[in-house]
Amino acid sequence: MKVNTTSNGGLLSAVLFFLFVPSNNAQSQVRRLDQRVPALQMITGSDSSFDKTILELVDKVNGKDIRSLIETLASDSFEGRATGSAGFEKAADFVAQHFEKNNVVPIGSSYFQKFKLDTKTVRSKVHLHETSNDSVETMNVIGIKKGTFHPDEYVLIMAHLDHLGKRQDSVYHGANDNASGVAVMMTVAEMLKNVNTSRSVVFIAFTGEEVGLMGSAYFVTHPPIDLKKIKFMVNLDLVGSGSNGMMVQGIDGHENEFSEIQQINQTYFQFELGTRPNSPNSDQYYFHLLGVPAFFMYAYNGTMPYHSPGDTAEKIDILVVENVAKFVLMNAWKFAQKGR
Repeated sequence: MKVNTTSNGGLLSAVLFFLFVPSNNAQSQVRRLDQRVPALQMITGSDSSFDKTILELVDKVNGKDIRSLIETLASDSFEGRATGSAGFEKAADFVAQHFEKNNVVPIGSSYFQKFKLDTKTVRSKVHLHETSNDSVETMNVIGIKKGTFHPDEYVLIMAHLDHLGKRQDSVYHGANDNASGVAVMMTVAEMLKNVNTSRSVVFIAFTGEEVGLMGSAYFVTHPPIDLKKIKFMVNLDLVGSGSNGMMVQGIDGHENEFSEIQQINQTYFQFELGTRPNSPNSDQYYFHLLGVPAFFMYAYNGTMPYHSPGDTAEKIDILVVENVAKFVLMNAWKFAQKGR
């Protein structure tokens, strides 16, 4: 996720926003994001699309399992996952292997959408020391679970895999930013392993977010799917710490979809949901500009270190990532069942 630093007061403004979310953009708090949610299968909702089977599946989501994925992605062996580094490639392989194990297949011949970036551009943003070439190869990791009724309509769940890399002996682990979002995305894929959906669900781990949204920019200019057929999209970033609730960014122009998100929340979760318009702070940005109902969800009022070696897995709040995963799974299921 990007913090606005275009002026001297930009960083301070961003920090103050995270600490003090405007009350007119959020519901009255009912349940904190770091509190356990009651078993959803025991709740009688008004939405008939959520039968007992999917509610039981949501109840199986376990924050300890999610943190285990985060521990792997944020470990020293991945060396901070800088775009173009061996550590990033190792993380990309880990995500691809998880996709394959959970019936998420490549869209084409490979899980990897490879492309090249200018090495100087990458090095100006992250710690990359492994090449003397003018360009560096990197890749988005993309998989799809094909729908049964409308396979050419899509729901996208995505998160950026890259972080800042390694500087001398200091690894920028990137547990919250953004192993947390990738782990939640992987968990949603795992939960849907043996579930049929009407629309196809596409899972994307982007590269180059920290370099300037490079992976998502490449995706929308070289799309492996019809962007006009994307019916709903969630971008996950910074979801490992944040007690008060979730911010849903990108509601401008997509009020109907957000209304359905709100209905799911009110019926099953009662989290505080803040709202913001689209902005170029994470990978939903270019999708939203093209008219896609693209929502960026992150936990706010978190306490994790930002862009420092201290962003480590043991600081991840198990209940926060568990609740975010449950919430995203419910929304993914709802929009993937449309058109049956």
